[in-house]
Amino acid sequence: MTGSPPAPPVLVPRIFHAALAGGAVIAAAVLALLRQTAPPTGPVPDSLLRYVLLGIAVAIVVAFRVVRGRLEPPVGPGDEAAWWRANLGFALVSWALAERMDGWVIAENDDGA
Repeated sequence: MTGSPPAPPVLVPRIFHAALAGGAVIAAAVLALLRQTAPPTGPVPDSLLRYVLLGIAVAIVVAFRVVRGRLEPPVGPGDEAAWWRANLGFALVSWALAERMDGWVIAENDDGA
C-alpha cells in the first residue's frame, strides 16, 4: 500500500495554526452577524456569571504563561524540524489558549448594544 509522503514537520504547525486562526475568524464573523440580527436585550446587569468568566479568563492567562514558559527557544540556525518535533505540543496548547482568550475578550466586551 503506497501513500503520499508525510508532511514536513515544519508544515504541520503552520496548518494547525491556520486552522485555529481561521476558526477564530469564522466564529467572530458569525457572532458579529448574530449580534447585528438579534433583537436588543437591554443592559446586562452585573452578576456572578461575569465574575466567574473573569476568573476563568485569569486562569487561561496563567495557563498560557505556564505553557509558554516551557517552550524552549530554538538554538541557532539548527534543525528547525527537530525543534518542531520537540515543541509542537506546547506550541499548539499555547496557540489554543491564546485563541480562547480572544473569545473571552469578545464575551466580556459584549454590552448587549
